[in-house]
Amino acid sequence: MRDAAGVLGRARIVVGLDTGFTHLAAALGVATIGIYCDHEPAAAGVTGDGFTASLGGVGKKPSMAAVDEAVDRAIASQ
Repeated sequence: MRDAAGVLGRARIVVGLDTGFTHLAAALGVATIGIYCDHEPAAAGVTGDGFTASLGGVGKKPSMAAVDEAVDRAIASQ
């Protein structure tokens, strides 16, 4: 975990599924985009001091265009 936190903490942007690593990146202040497929992000979306976006939801897989747009917004926020 410590090694993973070190890698995530040095990242510019993290894009990942709704996992502990995605939430850890956001908690470390890294621009983070969480992709949700089995849960609603309103219940446990990605949060942190940096840019965050939680995309998708139950039965609502986000499009690649939506993910690309979120990455562009994350880059613009830096």
